[in-house]
Amino acid sequence: MAGSPLSRNSSLFPSRLSVVASTNWTPYRTIRLKVAFAGREPGEKKVTPGSDVEANLQSLIESRTAGDPDDESIRFTDLTPTRIEIELTSMQTPASDDLIRRWMDEQNFRLRKIDKVIAGGHSEDRDAQFLNIAALIDSFKADGNPVFSIDTKAKEHLGEWFRQGRVRCTAPFHAFDHDFPSLAKGVLIPHGIYTVFLVMGFVIVAT
Repeated sequence: MAGSPLSRNSSLFPSRLSVVASTNWTPYRTIRLKVAFAGREPGEKKVTPGSDVEANLQSLIESRTAGDPDDESIRFTDLTPTRIEIELTSMQTPASDDLIRRWMDEQNFRLRKIDKVIAGGHSEDRDAQFLNIAALIDSFKADGNPVFSIDTKAKEHLGEWFRQGRVRCTAPFHAFDHDFPSLAKGVLIPHGIYTVFLVMGFVIVAT
């Protein structure tokens, strides 16, 4: 490639990059470059079974693993891929963050979400309150009167907003790239009424 910009200024490309270009270069000709990181194999790298990296991964996670009581194949750990990467480096078996993440996915390590289980408060009369409600329901039922259960849900903005979930369709639905309240066409207030004895009910979604 004598006389080409690539040969005159090789500093355009880092030493870790290998460059292949057409030798028939002219100032007004488009050339194709093939750039690849030296030493990196095509496709996604994986942890080699039986390797020192795998052995150290297992030793690191062994004592920091919890299981799922409903599915023995699912596991959890409090070690992040970044933390594991640091530990593996100190053990002289370095591995990249992406490599560790793929290995954890293969080993069925899952992410956890927050459980909303902490009560906002405690009342000494809570049991008495519900016993009183149960007694009133029995009394209404004995007299032939209906009992209704009424509830409301969180307000939702109406419009082309992103929603979790998937649906069968031939083309994707489109939504705003940001959920700004000013883009909403209104606010939905869902609420419902349920008749306990008839086991029937309906939900109203109104603005």
